[in-house]
Amino acid sequence: MRRSPARHTDRTITVEGGHHTVAAMGIDGSRHGWFYCFLDGGRFDCGLATRLESLLPRMDANTCTLVDIPIGLPERNTGPRACDTAARRMLSPGRTASVFPVPCRQAVYADCYEEASRINRSVLGRSLSRQSWAIVPKIRETDELLERHPGIRGRMRESHPELCFRALSGQPMRTGKRTPDGVHERLAVLATIVPDAPAYFAAAARHHTRASVRDDIIDALVLAICARHPAGLRSLPSEPLRDAHGLPMAIAYPGA
Repeated sequence: MRRSPARHTDRTITVEGGHHTVAAMGIDGSRHGWFYCFLDGGRFDCGLATRLESLLPRMDANTCTLVDIPIGLPERNTGPRACDTAARRMLSPGRTASVFPVPCRQAVYADCYEEASRINRSVLGRSLSRQSWAIVPKIRETDELLERHPGIRGRMRESHPELCFRALSGQPMRTGKRTPDGVHERLAVLATIVPDAPAYFAAAARHHTRASVRDDIIDALVLAICARHPAGLRSLPSEPLRDAHGLPMAIAYPGA
């Protein structure tokens, strides 16, 4: 199929081509903001949003959105979230480290790392790693958005790119996503589902040239591709617990 040229703006790129079932969006937290990929009919759209709230207009009732950020936070020590434990099990061997320990909600709203780590140790019995602290601002931003806009609950669901790749390929990825081999391995998987996926990635990478954004593109793209069929998404675990705010502690991923 002939594909029209990419249309570039300051933060967004659009490519025409391909056919998709429903409007779907994948969002990955980046050090530069929120990288998103949007699939709607024959349109692929991606960009880097400074704030998650700026993507709200896309999260309508006809759009399924998967985001790679924890939704549903513990507030007391009941052990690790069941979804995280199950995800690590599915990603073994090799990719278990990609599932970070989720901090308690009290720690997410702390003012500094030392305070957050102390609170997390008090509530959950473990200190907070620097790696987990690095994504706390994104977790807080997501938690606040869901509190202010309860209508998007259920339409924006937590997912995990490596779990999606595991489900699509039947095995955990063998190489790291930040390596050339890792990019090739993941694009090969996506191409079996959406043949235009490598072209979408290439167009996005030409526009967003920071090396640190490349893996964000891959992650957001696999989430968007998996979100095209919301009825086929499974929940890990199948009957998740809900946190004190009523949010499910669950990770969505594509079924077989």
